Amino acid sequence: AVTTTRYHLSAKVDQSIDLSAFGQPAQLTNQTLDAWVLMTTTDSAGGRVVHVVVDSAAMVSNAPGFDPGTAAAAKGATIHGFQDPQGRVKNLTSSQATNPVVTGIQSAVNGLFPRVRAGAKAGESWVDTTDVPNPGEGNNTILKLVTTYTAGAGESVGGVSGMRVNAKSASAVTGTMTSPQAGTMEVDGGGAGTGSFV
Repeated sequence: AVTTTRYHLSAKVDQSIDLSAFGQPAQLTNQTLDAWVLMTTTDSAGGRVVHVVVDSAAMVSNAPGFDPGTAAAAKGATIHGFQDPQGRVKNLTSSQATNPVVTGIQSAVNGLFPRVRAGAKAGESWVDTTDVPNPGEGNNTILKLVTTYTAGAGESVGGVSGMRVNAKSASAVTGTMTSPQAGTMEVDGGGAGTGSFV
């Protein structure tokens, strides 16, 4: 079976880079991503093929060297991957690997599918770990995301019965990145987030 869904993705990222080793103050950056995408999933042996086309995108960022034109360039970009039977999205690749807007959308797509435990009852929790590479725009980093899911109460959406799944995540990013002020430097950071799915 083939399923096609249109998603509106929004994400906000705040980052602080410690440059004290270079005798410089911390570099504070933030970015806000807003995008519409069309996702098609197709049954395949052992899971589903995931194909995403970017319909439109906008990003605001104060990161040094950020080009606002990358948002317009992201239109029509594709992201391709595979969803295994446990709901984990794997092997995501994109047609614009160095476009930071497409990279941001790719990260959001990776988090669209909660790892739901079959037969979970309200109050039960489980943990999932995902590695998300980010090779674009001078970055060579890997984000390790550890998410704790907790089954909530049953809900109905559009007349279809379902269950709310709450998520709390902790992330750690390591690798290298290039800064116009300091050149190539080691990256070691972390973050936290929350979300819910029905």
